[in-house]
Amino acid sequence: MNHPKGIKLGFINALQSIGSILFLPIQAWSANRFGRKPTVLAGYIFIVLGVGLQAAAPNANSFIYSRLLVGIASAWFQCAVILVTEIAYPSHRSLVTAIYMCQYYVGSSLSAWVSFGMRNVQSSWSWRVPVLMQIALPLLALPGTLAVPDSPRWLISCGRLEEAKRILVRFHAGGDEGSQLVTSEMEEISRGLTAERMARQEARWIDCVKTRGNRYRLFLSVSLGIFAQWNGG
Repeated sequence: MNHPKGIKLGFINALQSIGSILFLPIQAWSANRFGRKPTVLAGYIFIVLGVGLQAAAPNANSFIYSRLLVGIASAWFQCAVILVTEIAYPSHRSLVTAIYMCQYYVGSSLSAWVSFGMRNVQSSWSWRVPVLMQIALPLLALPGTLAVPDSPRWLISCGRLEEAKRILVRFHAGGDEGSQLVTSEMEEISRGLTAERMARQEARWIDCVKTRGNRYRLFLSVSLGIFAQWNGG
């Protein structure tokens, strides 16, 4: 790459994040339109394309622009945390969500050590192996992704109540059709969806800055992403 500097170096580094930012709104629409699980699986298409192009890159431009596809994949994979949260057993939800969020640092540390271990390899495999590692863990997770059910919350939002109940009965009640927990969860999800629909009808973007409390919440939401980038997260 002839040791890029300045704007070009920044662009190469940011391209993956650009792909993610551009496709996050599409991911949110897809998650509500087609379901959480199909949205996560769509990410596999982009990660295979991105890593395949990057690992086989015949020139610098192929390598650079493949990062855009990897970024798009990461946008689709953001739906995984929603799916994990919505299918988790109620008392396990906070734990599994926290574990999910910590996995970034596990993968980041593993990536750093693989790159470190390949640093002295005198061939293109010094960078092709770390690139291929980007798909290793997603492929490891694929059987589990295929096996999990879709979100009961999404199914209820689509009016597919019986499907949602069957999933909750199987995974939260051990097959007990008369479980009070399942009845409570069905009612809670339905009430939450109704409240969200009502709030959506009344909400306006201007509300974000109308009150001091809302302006503070908006600042926290925006600054969190900025600070995460500044500290290397």
